[in-house]
Amino acid sequence: MAIRLAGREVAARPGHLHRALAVAVRPPYGSREKGPVESPPAPAGHTGGLPLNGGPPDRRRLYGRLAAMFFMGAGVVGLVTLPLPAPGSNTIATAAVYAAALALGIAIWFAPWGRWPRWASLAIVPPAFALIAIGNAFGGADLHTYGVFFVVAFVWIGLAHPRRTSAAMAPLAAAAYVLPLFVLPGGVRRGAFAASVEGSRRSELRLSP
Repeated sequence: MAIRLAGREVAARPGHLHRALAVAVRPPYGSREKGPVESPPAPAGHTGGLPLNGGPPDRRRLYGRLAAMFFMGAGVVGLVTLPLPAPGSNTIATAAVYAAALALGIAIWFAPWGRWPRWASLAIVPPAFALIAIGNAFGGADLHTYGVFFVVAFVWIGLAHPRRTSAAMAPLAAAAYVLPLFVLPGGVRRGAFAASVEGSRRSELRLSP
């Protein structure tokens, strides 16, 4: 076999041909030190740019302990205000609800939220709504604070979880809100009557000169 070099045709042995091909495909000088171009590795726990664990562990721990503070705060305030019961309230049942909230808050505080995924903290939402419903059912006829804890619960859900999580929890909250009204003495009837009276009063105010 012959190859042409500088206008001369010379015989090429197999060993010479192998060395010539190696020189031809050799990368430019300086590129061997850099090594092959590699893309940076994806962070652990990420797929397609979406975190599977729901954010850094410190943030998940923060949101878990924030929920614990809400539980413990509600329990402590409720137990402190037991000597000032609302008319028609069941003191024993109300005390049990506040004590359960306090105990659950302590357990939530020490839970390992940093090792659990973010969606795991949604497990505390049903017990929260259950305690709110039971507390409202036995809380007496004073309904001025009936919906306060629902606001607190949805504030935490909005802080700790992605969008539309509150919408997913809305049916459970609606059931916890409505069901105690059937237990309260005249609760549903009184609410409907109060709404009709208020509507009539506003109509009269609009029609009055």
